[in-house]
This record gives sequence, structure tokens and C-alpha cells, in this order.
Amino acid sequence: MRLGVYYYPDHWPEKRWSRDFDLMEEANIEIVKTAEFAWTKMEPEKGEFNFSWLERAIDELSDRGIRVVLGTPTAAPPAWIINNDESILPVDEKGNRTSFGARRHYCPNHPGYKEHTRRIVDAMGAKFGDDNNILGWVIDNELHGSCYCEYCKSEFHEWLKEKYETLDRLNESWGTEFWSQTYTDWSQIPTPKATTIRGAHNPGLHLDYYRFISDSWVKYQQLQIDVLEPLIDNQWITHNSMFRNYNGIDYSKLNNNLDLVSWDNYPLLTGQREDSSVAEAHDMARGLGGTGYWVMEQQSGPAGWQSMAKTPQEGQIRLWAYQSIARGADTIIFFRWRTCRTGTEQFWHGVLDHHGEPGRRYQEVKQLGQELDDIGDEIAPEGVPSSVVVIKDYQTLWAFDIQPNSSSMNYNEEISKYHKSLYDQNIPIDEITPRENFENYRFILAPNLYLVSDTLSARLVDFVREGGTLLLSFRSGVKERKSNKVVNTKLPGKLKKLVGATVEDYTTLAKSPWKSDESDELSEKPPMVEFVCQGLSGTVGKASIWVEALNPKQAKPIANYKNGMFDNQPAITINNFGKGQVMYVGTSLTERLHKVLARWMIDQFSLRDTLNTPNGVEAIWRGEHEVLFLLNHNPKAKKVDLTDNFCDLLSGDQRAKIQIPPFGVKVLKRDNN
Repeated sequence: MRLGVYYYPDHWPEKRWSRDFDLMEEANIEIVKTAEFAWTKMEPEKGEFNFSWLERAIDELSDRGIRVVLGTPTAAPPAWIINNDESILPVDEKGNRTSFGARRHYCPNHPGYKEHTRRIVDAMGAKFGDDNNILGWVIDNELHGSCYCEYCKSEFHEWLKEKYETLDRLNESWGTEFWSQTYTDWSQIPTPKATTIRGAHNPGLHLDYYRFISDSWVKYQQLQIDVLEPLIDNQWITHNSMFRNYNGIDYSKLNNNLDLVSWDNYPLLTGQREDSSVAEAHDMARGLGGTGYWVMEQQSGPAGWQSMAKTPQEGQIRLWAYQSIARGADTIIFFRWRTCRTGTEQFWHGVLDHHGEPGRRYQEVKQLGQELDDIGDEIAPEGVPSSVVVIKDYQTLWAFDIQPNSSSMNYNEEISKYHKSLYDQNIPIDEITPRENFENYRFILAPNLYLVSDTLSARLVDFVREGGTLLLSFRSGVKERKSNKVVNTKLPGKLKKLVGATVEDYTTLAKSPWKSDESDELSEKPPMVEFVCQGLSGTVGKASIWVEALNPKQAKPIANYKNGMFDNQPAITINNFGKGQVMYVGTSLTERLHKVLARWMIDQFSLRDTLNTPNGVEAIWRGEHEVLFLLNHNPKAKKVDLTDNFCDLLSGDQRAKIQIPPFGVKVLKRDNN
């Protein structure tokens, strides 16, 4: 269990360094992340390198037992690079080239920029690759963004040639006979820039461009890995992913060739309920990389550029760190150490404010550092045991982004609803993509599995046949995965055999995008969902976003619709298949109905239930019932009753009734005496 901070020695007078480093040592800070935005400082002119300042900082940190993680500085190419070749700057969807002045101002497919990248990464690797004070490397910083320049267009054509081999295959896959879009030469194929009718690009082309851009970032990252790996010794390589804030990269692919998974966590920068949505991102990091991932950036103060998000309340910084540890992280790096006085991030606050003197946030980090030093060896047994997994499919996300089907549809929110329904019941959950193995889980939640291939269908069939339980929801099996073409069979397409029911009709509950008539209603009464299964009979709630009328073949209804055009028709079904079962939910459920369904599934399928806790109190185990974390995300104290004997590792208390203060933490170890 280690803590670190971001520190930029090039931002502060050298005479200040020792003061900062002493304060870090006092707070049990063991790691400093640096250099990812210091390209000009390291290479003020092409081929002229200056690492002396960085060496001095690393040496001073080493004197205090603090080791360093280096970032490659390619997220912010210097002005002298751009001035020499402005074609490096990316082109937006409207065809406008962006300007120098922020960061991420480059195209990952630009051949000249790739050469600049190789040069600076090679120089850094040659200088620091065998330095025992360097723990590892972070490639670039938060890779993201799209480009539509001529280099991207050319690379896109090569990407398409590799995928389809011939234009005939491409035309057939995309269905280019529609609107006379048939291509007779590869050079005719556009990038999906803005058109005369917004959003009207061929869905096959558009989805392939999403895939191409994602692959471009994976390829650009691999370029840097290939330069670094021969130069480093006993150092790892990672990238700081953005699981909560960016969805334009398939993070399964991006993390595939890295030594460990890491991600950036800013709980107060989202409108979602932060405890559950942050937990979901942790569960994705763990699902992709296992226990032992890093939180490469952890919020340590109010954050923002032109305006700020809320300031973390007393205890929240410590709480978020323990949530990270409880869900599988072993290292937390706070961004940043001291709040910068200049530049765009003047109001992105760190552990210290602008004045650089210790305050409330520093004391909280210091307390955390002392606690982890005292009990760190006891609170990190192997793994977070989970038999349940949520599948988040980036390609499905992109397909819905291109064609949402309903103006109210949000794939990420639907995924989060199912995750949260079990999170609120303290069920440990992993989150993965279809690329990962799911055979060792007992229960798969795969809402809105819009794109399905023969291979994915066969894997799900095998999973259920061997005794697994699968949950699917509306708009599943609608499209061919490779082409983004609608299937020519009844829905849910390739999943019909598993579901044991077909979709006979469907409608959106959102207002028509073609009409502004506020009186556009489906019926006088809104469609409702009424459960009919044993244990839930008579429970009623509102349907939303989309409704599908299901025709059970082998499946049995769990719930029916009330009111609306599908009155009294099945809304949710369950089907026995082989040794397992498949549930299909034909509509979007309210939070209340999700909670009801989750409780029923826990009882029906004997899912592992950690502990019943008050709302906003998270309970999760590390190891096989070895260490129990209780995390109070509420601004008020909460009580939890325990049936077994536990010892609180933080206080030494042994009580059956636990009182957790506002934003407080209890770390409990089972007392076997």
C-alpha cells in the first residue's frame, strides 16, 4: 500500500524543492510522478537535451527514500515543433485545424510527429532506463481525441484494406448501395466529417472510424512501448486511462500490452452519484488488470480549469483512498502536490494550496500515510472475490453514439444502473469487455448487447449451458458486430435461442426527434412494469426510454406491462437453458425497480451478499472474508450491526455495533478467537 503525489520541479524554484520533499517524507509519500508535460524543458531545441534539472530532483527525492515514475511528455508537444510543422495539429469534425495553446494538440497518425516521439522517448529511456530510483513509466497522458486530417484518412484506408481486403467486401458489409455510396476506389472513402445532414454517415463506415481511431491510439502507445522496452531495466510501463470520462478508446485493447492497469479518479467531476460510479471504474480497472492496479491520479482538492468543482469535505480524500484499496488498488497517486500558480490549471488544487503551506488536506493525507504504514501489510490480502461480472462493450457504445435508437438512450447509464443495483446490495462486481474471459464467473450482466458476432454468441451459449446465469436487456442482438448492419431475423437475433423469446414489437418512449409537439403521447397512462414472479408479485414501477413486447417461446414471464400499447404483454422473461438461465429485460427500469430486481436475483441465484448496510455505506471484502472495509459516503454518521466478531485495525475496537463517522472508514479483520 503506497501513496504518491504529482510534483513538477520545473514549476518551482529549486530552493523550494527540499521543503516540499521534506513535507512529503513526513506524510509517508513514497512516490513522485513527474515530467509528462516538460518536453520543452528537456529538449529546448531539436536534439539538444537537458535532463540535469530532473536528475537533481530525482537525487534529492532518492535521499528521502522517495522513488519516481516518469511520464513521456508527448501529450504537450513544444511550440517549436508545431511552428516547424503545423500539419501535426489535429483536424476536427468540421475540417478545421486546431491551434497550439492547450495540450493534446497532435495527430497520432502524423509521420513527422511519430519521429519526434521516438526521439524524446529514446532520449529519456537512454538516460533513466537503468536508474534504480525510477519505478516505471506512464505513456503520454490520458490518450484521447479524434482527428480527420489527410494522414488519418490515408491510414484509415490502409486499416480498411487490412480488414476487408477488397472493395467488394467493404461495399457489401456497409451496404453502400444505399444513397449511391458504392466505392470503386479506396481513395473515394471519406472520414466521417460533418455532412449536409448531420449524423448521416453510413453506420458501417462511422463505426469503423471509431474502431480505427481507437486502434490509432493503441498503435501510437505501442510505438512508445517499443522504444522504451529495450532501454529499461526492472521498470514497468503503464498508461493513465480515463474509465469514467472518456469512451473513445477500447481500454481493453489499450491496456493489453501494458505491465499494469492504472486510471485517473476525480469523484467530484461527475454529475453521477460518486460512490457507485467511482466503484464501477475501480471494478473496470480490476476486471481488466486484476488486483494490484494503480490509481495514477487521485483527486486531492477542488478541481477545474475555468471554474471549479466542489471542494472535498473533511474525510473524503481519505475515504476515496480507502475505497480504491478496498476495491483492489495498491497504489494511490494524488494529483497534485502543490496547486499551480500559472497556466490553465491554476484552480486544479492539490494537497497544498497556492501558498505551499500544510493545511487540512495535507493533514488528511499525512494521517492516511501513517495508517497505511501501520496496517498496510494486513489490509491487502489477495483479490476482491467476485462471481458477478458486468460486460461493457466499447463497440456497442460507439454504435449507440452513432445511432442512439431513442433520444433518451444512454448506454453508459444503462450499464451503470445494473452495476449500481448490485453495488447498493454490497455484491462485489467485476467489469470487463467482451474481449476478456468470463467463463469463471457465475452471473453475467450484459445490458443492451447491441452488436453480436457468431463468436460472442457461441461463448455466451457455452457459458449458460454449463450453468451460468446471463442477463440481457432491450436492444440486444440488433446488429451484426463486424458490419454494424441490422440482422435479418427476429430480435434478439443471434441470442434468440438463449433468451427463449422473441421481440414482437417495440417503441421508444422519448419524444420524436422529428416533432416538437409537446402533446405527442403514446397513451393517457404511462407504461408500467408489474412483476408476476413468486416473491415479487404485484410490485409495480414505471417503464422508461424503450419498451419491447416479448413473445415467450420456452421462456417464462417475470413481469408484464401495464398500460400503453403493449398492455398485459411480457416485459421481462427468464429461460432455462442447459444447466443455466437467461433473463431478458425488455425496458429500462427505474432505480426502485432495479433495486427490487437485484434483491430478487440475489435470493434466486444465491449471489454472494456481503452485508446489509445503510444507504451510502459501502461494504466490500479483500480476500476470502479476511478484511472487511466499511466506507461511509454520507455526510452523517451511520451505524452498522455485525453478526461476527471483528477487530477494527485502525482503532483496535472490537464491537458488534459499528458507528462510522461522516465520510469515515472502518477496516475490520475477523476475530477468530
